[in-house]
Order: sequence, then structure tokens, then C-alpha cells
Amino acid sequence: NLKLGVWSGEIELKDLQLNRRILQKLGLPLQLVHGTIRNLKVTIPWANLNSNPVKIVADGIFLQLSELDLSKSSGQYMMERAMDAKRHKLDEADKLFEASSETGGHDIAAEGMSGYFKRLGTTIVDNLEIQLTNLHARFEDSTSIPNVCFSAGVTLDSFILKSTNSDWKEAFVARAGEKSKDTIHKLAELENLGIYWNSNSDKLVHLPLREWKVKMQDLIYKEEVGGGLGLG
Repeated sequence: NLKLGVWSGEIELKDLQLNRRILQKLGLPLQLVHGTIRNLKVTIPWANLNSNPVKIVADGIFLQLSELDLSKSSGQYMMERAMDAKRHKLDEADKLFEASSETGGHDIAAEGMSGYFKRLGTTIVDNLEIQLTNLHARFEDSTSIPNVCFSAGVTLDSFILKSTNSDWKEAFVARAGEKSKDTIHKLAELENLGIYWNSNSDKLVHLPLREWKVKMQDLIYKEEVGGGLGLG
């Protein structure tokens, strides 16, 4: 479900489902069983990018992984996984090559415009605000040991990342110049970070998607606490 107001600076998407082939590109011996984002909102202040931050807010990020069952995977499937991983590496190499080849051949106006967008991009990254709530990533293995389901996961009630000044007060960062090496301060606030490891767990993998989402949400530890971690 998409609520789009690009020129007003707001893009909101609901009930996203992640592509299950994403792990194949990384060549990991895992498969993505379920991957959903309940709500994703991006706020872009087009007219004030030099003074207001771009904000990304995501809620209800649920991921469930399982081991790759080679016994049930055909040769064609494994070949596709290998090819996806190789394509991903080649694409990354092409991007690096193109970036290193972009020298010379530009007129003054083009170089000036390129420098402007580079500075603008740096400003956006320096001040990017990220807020994640209700995050749960879970791994299940119900095949290694017969009749036993092993699970491990990470849950997070809330994660907020903002830019600050040197006194760790929220502020908009403006570098002195393109070559400025000013230290950028980011304040990360975590609430209710949890890690679990269960050698005799209930299976969630076979639940209908709606029930699975409810269960994933219920397993997120919540308590009224507060705290912050400063990263310079």
C-alpha cells in the first residue's frame, strides 16, 4: 500500500514484503522465509535540504531466516544462487570502476554542478535521521535435530539515530567546506534490545503470515526504560 506525496516531501509505504532472493546475492547459506515491514515513511524537505534533515521511519520490521536445505534444492536452484552472488559482485565492481573513471572531460559548469550535488549529498548523509521501532530478526532450524526446533533472534523496541553538536544536543550539521574534516556527532538511542537463544522452541515458520506477524510482535521485549549511546 503506497501513499505518495513526492513533491510534498512524504513517501509512505505499508505492508511491504522483502524479496526472498536478497540473500542469494550475498551468497549466504541461509534462506529468507518471511520478511516484512509494516510501515515505512520517508520525509524529504525538498526546499530546505541545506537546513532540515531527511527522516526515515520504519515500524514492524520482521525477518525470519532458516538454514538452506541442500537436500531439497535442485542443481538448477543452486546454480541460480551462485550466479546471483556472482552478478552482485560484478555489479559492485562495475560501480567502483565507473566511480574511479569519472575524471576529466568536464567543463567548469558541469564540475560546479557536480560539486554542489556532492556537498548536498554530504549534508543529507551527515544529518540523516533514522528511527526503527518493533524490529525482530529470527533464525529457526528444525531439521538438524529431529523433532527439535532451535531458534535464535534479536529484538529491538526502538532505535533512533540523530545528529548532534559537540555537546550531544540535537542539531543540524553544516560543514565549513567541501574538504572540511569536522567531526560529525551522532547520538544513538536504544530501548529494549534483546537477544534470545532457545534450544527447544515453538515453530513459527509454518504459521499463516498474519499469525506469524502477531507472534513476532509479541516476542519483542518491552519495558519503560531509556538510555543513549554517543558515537563520535
